[in-house]
Amino acid sequence: MTRTPLTEPVYQDAATKAAREALVPLGRIGTPADVAQAVCYLADASYVTGQSLVVDGGVADHMLTMIPGRPGK
Repeated sequence: MTRTPLTEPVYQDAATKAAREALVPLGRIGTPADVAQAVCYLADASYVTGQSLVVDGGVADHMLTMIPGRPGK
């Protein structure tokens, strides 16, 4: 979830914005600057190869903790 001019109408509703922010472990919606920082890192990281860099504030990993029936739960 990244806040851009195209997604801005969604975030005009305070309840929707708060609900989406609550899903993100970092507690905020991403910005284009967040994505740009990741791009700059990869552009400068000459010894990094073949990686998948997830720029989502921790949403993907957090969602895995919500799967019902996980062992140990």
